[in-house]
Amino acid sequence: MLHAYIDESYCDDWFYMVAAIGNDSQMNALERRLDEVADYVARGTDVGETLEFHGYELFQGAGPWKAMPRVPDRLAVAARLFRAIESSGVEFVVRGLDRTAQRARYREVFEPYPLVLTHIIRQINRTAQERAEQVRITCDEIHHNDRHRAMLEQHRQTGTPGYDRSTLGHVVDALEFVSSEDSRMVQAADLLAYLVHRIASKPDVTRAERRARAHLRGIVSHRVIHEFCWVP
Repeated sequence: MLHAYIDESYCDDWFYMVAAIGNDSQMNALERRLDEVADYVARGTDVGETLEFHGYELFQGAGPWKAMPRVPDRLAVAARLFRAIESSGVEFVVRGLDRTAQRARYREVFEPYPLVLTHIIRQINRTAQERAEQVRITCDEIHHNDRHRAMLEQHRQTGTPGYDRSTLGHVVDALEFVSSEDSRMVQAADLLAYLVHRIASKPDVTRAERRARAHLRGIVSHRVIHEFCWVP
Protein backbone atom coordinates (compact mmCIF):
# COMPACT_ATOMS: atom_id res chain seq x y z
CA MET A 1 0.00 0.00 0.00
CA LEU A 2 1.20 3.47 -0.93
CA HIS A 3 0.28 6.65 0.90
CA ALA A 4 0.16 10.10 -0.74
CA TYR A 5 0.01 13.29 1.31
CA ILE A 6 -0.80 16.55 -0.49
CA ASP A 7 -0.20 20.19 0.37
CA GLU A 8 -0.33 23.37 -1.68
CA SER A 9 1.43 26.72 -2.06
CA TYR A 10 0.03 29.55 -4.16
CA CYS A 11 -0.41 33.24 -4.96
CA ASP A 12 -2.52 35.19 -7.46
CA ASP A 13 -0.31 34.10 -10.38
CA TRP A 14 0.68 30.52 -9.54
CA PHE A 15 -0.86 27.51 -7.81
CA TYR A 16 1.21 24.45 -6.90
CA MET A 17 0.43 21.15 -5.23
CA VAL A 18 2.95 18.57 -4.12
CA ALA A 19 2.26 14.99 -3.09
CA ALA A 20 4.71 13.14 -0.86
CA ILE A 21 4.39 9.43 -1.69
CA GLY A 22 5.73 6.49 0.27
CA ASN A 23 5.01 3.11 1.78
CA ASP A 24 4.74 2.45 5.50
CA SER A 25 8.48 1.95 5.91
CA GLN A 26 9.34 5.18 4.09
CA MET A 27 6.72 7.14 6.03
CA ASN A 28 8.12 5.87 9.33
CA ALA A 29 11.66 6.73 8.24
CA LEU A 30 10.57 10.25 7.28
CA GLU A 31 8.89 10.80 10.64
CA ARG A 32 11.99 9.66 12.52
CA ARG A 33 14.33 11.82 10.47
CA LEU A 34 12.22 14.98 10.72
CA ASP A 35 11.79 14.39 14.44
CA GLU A 36 15.58 14.24 14.67
CA VAL A 37 15.85 17.61 12.92
CA ALA A 38 13.25 19.03 15.32
CA ASP A 39 15.31 17.76 18.27
CA TYR A 40 18.46 19.28 16.78
CA VAL A 41 16.75 22.68 16.38
CA ALA A 42 15.29 22.54 19.90
CA ARG A 43 18.66 21.75 21.46
CA GLY A 44 20.77 24.22 19.53
CA THR A 45 18.58 27.30 19.02
CA ASP A 46 15.91 29.49 20.59
CA VAL A 47 13.26 28.41 18.09
CA GLY A 48 11.61 26.06 20.56
CA GLU A 49 10.35 22.49 20.78
CA THR A 50 7.64 20.46 19.01
CA LEU A 51 8.30 22.01 15.62
CA GLU A 52 5.86 21.82 12.77
CA PHE A 53 7.88 22.53 9.64
CA HIS A 54 6.23 25.06 7.32
CA GLY A 55 8.01 26.21 4.18
CA TYR A 56 6.83 29.82 4.32
CA GLU A 57 7.68 30.28 8.00
CA LEU A 58 11.10 28.68 7.69
CA PHE A 59 12.21 30.52 4.56
CA GLN A 60 10.73 33.89 5.56
CA GLY A 61 11.68 33.84 9.24
CA ALA A 62 8.04 33.93 10.39
CA GLY A 63 6.29 32.24 13.31
CA PRO A 64 8.73 30.37 15.56
CA TRP A 65 11.55 31.09 13.12
CA LYS A 66 11.61 34.73 14.17
CA ALA A 67 13.94 33.41 16.86
CA MET A 68 16.41 32.54 14.07
CA PRO A 69 16.78 35.86 12.21
CA ARG A 70 19.86 34.99 10.13
CA VAL A 71 18.98 33.66 6.69
CA PRO A 72 22.07 31.38 6.44
CA ASP A 73 21.06 29.66 9.68
CA ARG A 74 17.54 28.95 8.41
CA LEU A 75 18.89 27.75 5.07
CA ALA A 76 21.14 25.34 6.94
CA VAL A 77 18.09 23.94 8.71
CA ALA A 78 16.24 23.73 5.37
CA ALA A 79 19.15 21.77 3.87
CA ARG A 80 19.12 19.43 6.86
CA LEU A 81 15.38 18.89 6.37
CA PHE A 82 15.70 18.17 2.66
CA ARG A 83 18.55 15.71 3.29
CA ALA A 84 16.38 13.99 5.89
CA ILE A 85 13.50 13.78 3.43
CA GLU A 86 15.77 12.46 0.68
CA SER A 87 17.25 9.75 2.89
CA SER A 88 13.79 8.45 3.83
CA GLY A 89 13.08 7.35 0.26
CA VAL A 90 9.81 9.32 0.07
CA GLU A 91 9.10 10.53 -3.48
CA PHE A 92 7.22 13.51 -4.88
CA VAL A 93 4.69 14.42 -7.53
CA VAL A 94 4.52 18.13 -8.41
CA ARG A 95 1.66 19.78 -10.33
CA GLY A 96 1.21 23.47 -11.01
CA LEU A 97 -1.06 25.97 -12.72
CA ASP A 98 -0.17 29.30 -14.32
CA ARG A 99 -3.18 31.28 -13.10
CA THR A 100 -2.31 34.37 -15.14
CA ALA A 101 -2.34 32.35 -18.36
CA GLN A 102 -5.56 30.65 -17.25
CA ARG A 103 -7.34 33.98 -16.75
CA ALA A 104 -6.04 35.27 -20.09
CA ARG A 105 -7.33 32.27 -22.04
CA TYR A 106 -10.66 31.43 -20.41
CA ARG A 107 -13.70 33.60 -19.75
CA GLU A 108 -14.85 31.24 -17.00
CA VAL A 109 -11.97 30.26 -14.74
CA PHE A 110 -12.17 27.09 -12.65
CA GLU A 111 -11.06 27.28 -9.04
CA PRO A 112 -7.39 26.32 -8.83
CA TYR A 113 -7.63 23.99 -5.84
CA PRO A 114 -10.06 21.37 -7.25
CA LEU A 115 -8.51 21.71 -10.71
CA VAL A 116 -4.93 21.01 -9.62
CA LEU A 117 -6.15 18.45 -7.07
CA THR A 118 -7.75 16.50 -9.92
CA HIS A 119 -4.51 16.67 -11.92
CA ILE A 120 -2.34 15.47 -9.05
CA ILE A 121 -4.72 12.68 -7.99
CA ARG A 122 -4.76 11.41 -11.58
CA GLN A 123 -0.95 11.32 -11.58
CA ILE A 124 -0.84 9.62 -8.17
CA ASN A 125 -3.23 6.96 -9.48
CA ARG A 126 -1.00 6.47 -12.53
CA THR A 127 2.05 6.06 -10.30
CA ALA A 128 0.26 3.45 -8.19
CA GLN A 129 -0.88 1.65 -11.34
CA GLU A 130 2.67 1.51 -12.71
CA ARG A 131 3.81 -0.07 -9.44
CA ALA A 132 0.85 -2.45 -9.17
CA GLU A 133 -0.09 -0.86 -5.84
CA GLN A 134 -3.11 0.72 -4.22
CA VAL A 135 -2.79 4.23 -2.79
CA ARG A 136 -4.56 6.11 -0.02
CA ILE A 137 -4.62 9.92 -0.40
CA THR A 138 -4.58 12.47 2.43
CA CYS A 139 -4.60 16.28 2.12
CA ASP A 140 -3.75 19.12 4.41
CA GLU A 141 -6.90 20.25 6.17
CA ILE A 142 -8.75 23.08 4.41
CA HIS A 143 -12.28 24.41 4.01
CA HIS A 144 -14.80 22.52 1.84
CA ASN A 145 -13.37 19.10 2.67
CA ASP A 146 -16.72 17.41 1.99
CA ARG A 147 -16.93 19.01 -1.45
CA HIS A 148 -13.52 17.65 -2.41
CA ARG A 149 -14.35 14.18 -1.08
CA ALA A 150 -17.50 14.25 -3.22
CA MET A 151 -15.44 15.32 -6.23
CA LEU A 152 -13.19 12.28 -5.84
CA GLU A 153 -16.18 9.97 -5.64
CA GLN A 154 -17.65 11.56 -8.77
CA HIS A 155 -14.39 11.00 -10.62
CA ARG A 156 -14.52 7.33 -9.63
CA GLN A 157 -17.99 6.99 -11.10
CA THR A 158 -17.70 9.02 -14.29
CA GLY A 159 -13.97 9.54 -14.79
CA THR A 160 -11.78 12.58 -14.45
CA PRO A 161 -12.47 15.41 -16.91
CA GLY A 162 -10.19 16.19 -19.84
CA TYR A 163 -8.37 14.16 -22.44
CA ASP A 164 -6.68 11.80 -19.96
CA ARG A 165 -9.83 10.35 -18.42
CA SER A 166 -9.43 8.00 -15.45
CA THR A 167 -11.75 6.39 -12.92
CA LEU A 168 -8.85 6.27 -10.44
CA GLY A 169 -8.99 2.53 -9.97
CA HIS A 170 -5.89 2.39 -7.77
CA VAL A 171 -7.07 5.04 -5.28
CA VAL A 172 -8.70 3.45 -2.23
CA ASP A 173 -10.97 4.86 0.47
CA ALA A 174 -12.31 8.39 0.75
CA LEU A 175 -10.13 11.46 0.48
CA GLU A 176 -8.88 12.25 3.97
CA PHE A 177 -7.88 15.58 5.50
CA VAL A 178 -5.51 16.04 8.44
CA SER A 179 -3.87 18.92 10.22
CA SER A 180 -0.32 19.48 9.00
CA GLU A 181 0.71 19.64 12.66
CA ASP A 182 -0.03 15.91 12.91
CA SER A 183 1.67 14.76 9.72
CA ARG A 184 5.34 14.85 8.81
CA MET A 185 4.38 13.71 5.31
CA VAL A 186 2.21 16.80 4.83
CA GLN A 187 5.08 18.92 6.16
CA ALA A 188 7.48 17.35 3.65
CA ALA A 189 5.04 18.13 0.83
CA ASP A 190 4.66 21.69 2.12
CA LEU A 191 8.41 22.32 2.20
CA LEU A 192 8.83 21.33 -1.43
CA ALA A 193 5.60 23.03 -2.52
CA TYR A 194 6.75 26.34 -1.07
CA LEU A 195 10.18 26.03 -2.68
CA VAL A 196 8.76 25.18 -6.12
CA HIS A 197 6.19 27.98 -5.85
CA ARG A 198 8.87 30.46 -4.75
CA ILE A 199 11.03 29.58 -7.74
CA ALA A 200 8.11 30.12 -10.14
CA SER A 201 6.66 33.26 -8.56
CA LYS A 202 9.90 35.09 -7.69
CA PRO A 203 12.30 34.64 -10.60
CA ASP A 204 14.10 37.96 -10.09
CA VAL A 205 16.04 37.36 -6.88
CA THR A 206 19.62 37.78 -5.79
CA ARG A 207 22.32 35.44 -7.00
CA ALA A 208 22.65 34.13 -3.44
CA GLU A 209 18.98 33.13 -3.31
CA ARG A 210 19.16 31.48 -6.72
CA ARG A 211 22.12 29.40 -5.53
CA ALA A 212 20.34 28.49 -2.31
CA ARG A 213 17.16 27.46 -4.13
CA ALA A 214 19.11 25.38 -6.64
CA HIS A 215 21.02 23.69 -3.84
CA LEU A 216 17.86 22.70 -1.97
CA ARG A 217 16.09 21.49 -5.11
CA GLY A 218 19.16 19.49 -6.01
CA ILE A 219 19.06 17.56 -2.74
CA VAL A 220 15.68 16.00 -3.56
CA SER A 221 15.65 16.32 -7.35
CA HIS A 222 15.97 12.57 -7.97
CA ARG A 223 13.04 11.97 -5.58
CA VAL A 224 10.71 14.01 -7.82
CA ILE A 225 9.14 11.36 -10.05
CA HIS A 226 6.76 13.70 -11.91
CA GLU A 227 6.66 17.48 -12.31
CA PHE A 228 4.42 19.51 -14.60
CA CYS A 229 2.94 23.01 -14.57
CA TRP A 230 -0.06 23.60 -16.83
CA VAL A 231 0.22 26.83 -18.79
CA PRO A 232 -3.17 27.13 -20.61
